[in-house]
Amino acid sequence: MENHVTKARFARMANVEPREITAASHVGGCLHEATVGQGPKQRINADHPVALAYIQKHSVGKKLTGVRAVYEARKKEGPSMSSSAIPEEMQAFAEMTIREVVEKFGTDHRMVDYLRALKEIETIDATRVKNAKARGELIHKDLVLQGIIEPIDASYRKMLTDGAKTIARRAVAMVGSGMDVDEIEKFVCDQLGSFIRPTKAKIQKVISDG
Repeated sequence: MENHVTKARFARMANVEPREITAASHVGGCLHEATVGQGPKQRINADHPVALAYIQKHSVGKKLTGVRAVYEARKKEGPSMSSSAIPEEMQAFAEMTIREVVEKFGTDHRMVDYLRALKEIETIDATRVKNAKARGELIHKDLVLQGIIEPIDASYRKMLTDGAKTIARRAVAMVGSGMDVDEIEKFVCDQLGSFIRPTKAKIQKVISDG
C-alpha cells in the first residue's frame, strides 16, 4: 500500500517550505512522478523513489534528525502526539538522521509500522515468559544464584577448608589406632554428608517457597 501524504506533510518530512513541494510537483518538477491526483486533493507518494531521493537530498545539513523531525511534523498535525516527549518505542531512533531513517525504513510511515510490529513482538514475548513462569517452567535467575549456587559454593568452601582438615586428622588417628578401612570410609562419608545435607535441605526449601 502506497503512502500518500499531503504536500504540507511531505514538506515537513523533507524539512522544506511547502511552496517548494508545490513547485517540484508541477510537470517537469523533480517530484512530478511521485505526485498523485489533481487539484486540492493532490498528494505525494512518499514511497516513490523520487520522493525518497528528495528527502535524502534535503536532509543533508538539516538540524532536525530522523525521528525528531517526524515527531515535530506530527505535533503540527494535531494533538494525537504528546507535546512533551518522543514516544518510548521511538527513543532508540531519536538521533538518527533523516537520511538514515529513509535508508532503513523508506519513510516515517514504514518506520512507525516497524516500531509497532516490534512492540507487539516484545509484548507477545513478555506474555509467553509470564505464562511460562506461572506454569513453573521458568525460575528467576536471582533465585538460582542466591538459593542454589551460593549455598553450594559456601558448602564447597567449608568442605575444602574445615572439612578437609578434620577428615585428614581423624583419618590419620583412626589408622594409627588400628581401625579398618570400612570404618574410616564410613567416617569420611558421615563428615561429607554433614556439609551436604544442610545445603540440600536449604535448596529444597528455596525451590518450594519460590
